[in-house]
Amino acid sequence: MSAPLLRMRSRRVAALSDKLDALAQDFDQWVARSDEHAALEKHHTQVRRLVRRLDRLRALLDEEIAGLGDTPDALGAAHVLERDVLFLHNMWEFYRAKLGQRHVPWTRRFLDLADDYAWACLEPVIKAAVNAGHILAADVREPPLVYLNGDWSPFAATRGLALMAEAIDVTETERELFRREVNALPLSVLGIPWYQLSHLPDVLILAHEVGHVVEDDLKLTHVLRTSLRTALEQGGAATRLDAWSSWMGEAFADVFGTVAGGRGFAFAMLDFVALDVNTVRTEVRDAQDWGAYPTIALRADLMVAALAAMEDQDGATEVAARREALLGDVDTMPLFRRDAELVVKGWLSTPWAAFGTKTLLEVARVPRSHWADALRISRAVVNQEAITASDPRVLVSASRIAFEDAPLTYRLRDVALDAETGDSQSRLLQQFAHSRQKGTRSAAVTTRGATLMQQQQRDDAAALAMMARWRTQR
Repeated sequence: MSAPLLRMRSRRVAALSDKLDALAQDFDQWVARSDEHAALEKHHTQVRRLVRRLDRLRALLDEEIAGLGDTPDALGAAHVLERDVLFLHNMWEFYRAKLGQRHVPWTRRFLDLADDYAWACLEPVIKAAVNAGHILAADVREPPLVYLNGDWSPFAATRGLALMAEAIDVTETERELFRREVNALPLSVLGIPWYQLSHLPDVLILAHEVGHVVEDDLKLTHVLRTSLRTALEQGGAATRLDAWSSWMGEAFADVFGTVAGGRGFAFAMLDFVALDVNTVRTEVRDAQDWGAYPTIALRADLMVAALAAMEDQDGATEVAARREALLGDVDTMPLFRRDAELVVKGWLSTPWAAFGTKTLLEVARVPRSHWADALRISRAVVNQEAITASDPRVLVSASRIAFEDAPLTYRLRDVALDAETGDSQSRLLQQFAHSRQKGTRSAAVTTRGATLMQQQQRDDAAALAMMARWRTQR
């Protein structure tokens, strides 16, 4: 290789090393920011799991950069590695941007509560699955990370992920690789629309997205399908199995959301999906295209059945009344309506091996005092009385009650929360900030000693497997 080419090669390798080193420096900064007593201490384990996995990839790329030879192919090889370095930066950016929303004070309190709400719905299920031996402690994924985005509705972003940094020209193969590799990382993200920043009552809908996480993380799809088939066959509705199988993921998420979020979830979800009365009254599905979702009316039926199974008859009666108000004299898909109770019973009342001898209802349901507690907090906050509560599910349900009682006066007047404004949402968010326990978030299971070592070994092995996929598919 000529001297000019050698110098060019040296510059390319040095620049490439600098670009990769930027990741190591950034990782160090985020690890420090999520240390105990630091600003993002609640994200302590999330950041460390992500950084460990991605830093292992960074080290492997660093070895490849160091091994570039003094050959005519070195420049071309460096260009390929440069794309890999950028690809890794974008994988980290997928999470870094979402973590970064916590550095804005007026979004942080909202996201802190949303994070803890989602985790309160998920944690009991994860604990039960670990205690039953369904999953190993070392295989437990991190609590979901909630973030604000431009979509219309909440969603679990790692389901059907189609995201990648828009600033680089990527092939469809690379886009698919990005989607798969982000899905393989030990942390789900839950998107929530920006406009919910000023409307806390809709945070309840996150419980639906947590239902998707439960199905995916605990690998319950086969269990759900088996329970669904058994319930419909025993109820004489086997001919409608294809339809319910098509709707299974979304139907289960509605049922789980109701169990984990209580009647407030059902109120919020029904308001959210019932955008047009004529649509509700004419909405049907058929074998030409069952679609992924049941009709809005059937979703209401599922939530009514779930509330009844929870022995919240008042909640079930209220949701049923709202359903009837939407439908009027119309009765769409009546045979399927009778199926809803069968489906819910099959999922909630049968002990699953994933939870040992317990049912999903026993494992996931909100405490029986949940709605009464939320009602008490809501009344106090509206009346400007002192409030003491720390349960995120109670606080979010209290916001729903305050909104439903006076929808035209429920307003967030101070998004920055810099002053006592007297509005319900500000006071609830302030109460949460005051009552939130300091320190790192407690894991669903212990990650001390041997368990932590096993977890790290799995993360290292996953990083090596990820790099091998890069080399065979890029």
